[in-house]
Amino acid sequence: MKSWKTTVGGILFAIGTPLATAGEGWVQMLGALLVGAGGLLIGVMARDNDRTSEDAGAKRGVRRFP
Repeated sequence: MKSWKTTVGGILFAIGTPLATAGEGWVQMLGALLVGAGGLLIGVMARDNDRTSEDAGAKRGVRRFP
């Protein structure tokens, strides 16, 4: 697990999805909240701002495709 932030977002999203689709009442609302929070966390933390590209193992140079 290289990025615990995006992993937590994925877990929230994964737990919320079945709750939002199968539940009723407050369970469905909780599922929708978890899906929204998980998606937001994944989107915000997809590029962990505390690491540079070089720290993450990216190689220098530009890749050119034919």
